Amino acid sequence: MKRISDFFSKFSAIQPTGRSVVRACVEVLRRRNIPINEDELMYSRNTVYVKSHQVVKNEIFLSKEIVIKEINQKLGDTIVKDVR
Repeated sequence: MKRISDFFSKFSAIQPTGRSVVRACVEVLRRRNIPINEDELMYSRNTVYVKSHQVVKNEIFLSKEIVIKEINQKLGDTIVKDVR
């Protein structure tokens, strides 16, 4: 007979969707008073891409490491490794 933990173990490897990562990024950036919308961000292969004005990009890149750390804390795992 199988254990119930064996059944649930396959769900532990599920990664959040790109949309949920983008939403977490928007929440973190808005808390830092950086005006950004979900349309201006894209998530692919552990990287968040910023498609916004240069001023907004510069604000994000000045505190890049802190933003990445806060996003990963919000998601509960090391999901985002870079912001470009």
